[in-house]
Amino acid sequence: IQRFATDHSVIFAYADDSTIRAVIDYHGAAKEGSDGPPRFASHTCTLKLERSTEWNAWKGQADKPIEQHAFADFVEERSPDFVDPDAATMLEIATNFQVNRKMQFTSAVRLESGDVQFQYTTDTASKSLEIPNSFKIRVPVFKHGDPVEVSARFRYRISEGDLRLRYKLDRADVVYDNAWLDVVEAIRARTSLVVFL
Repeated sequence: IQRFATDHSVIFAYADDSTIRAVIDYHGAAKEGSDGPPRFASHTCTLKLERSTEWNAWKGQADKPIEQHAFADFVEERSPDFVDPDAATMLEIATNFQVNRKMQFTSAVRLESGDVQFQYTTDTASKSLEIPNSFKIRVPVFKHGDPVEVSARFRYRISEGDLRLRYKLDRADVVYDNAWLDVVEAIRARTSLVVFL
């Protein structure tokens, strides 16, 4: 863009489809007593931002109940994304789910810390397992973008001894919008062109 830009070049940012379009030969600015010279606006450059693999994974599974073994696999696969609790803590929880395949969940108690303690039985013993009430991940929203912190809250349901877990991303729409605006601002700063949102 910078190589071919003129005083009339502008950029349009379309949040609905994550597209940024520069128009090199846009219409000239209006002058006194004139609308400015019309141009064809045919020389353009378009950037279509793709959501990152990490964002798609977390967004795609959000609010969907998942049984404990599939949850353990998901946590293991996404372990590099965890910030708080850290990946080691989340992997320990996942490992408990994977090792104890024949868990029969009997109850859940919310602790003073806000975490949840699940009571369950196996073939040989009664045990408990604690999971955090919430967690934070750090992932890029767009491919090759800067990672941002996203908070999430666990939800659960016990039915006939089976545990179903799900999580809700806190204000995912705001996180997405802020990441989008960061990209737009970076382009505006780099090109010094007017950007229309």
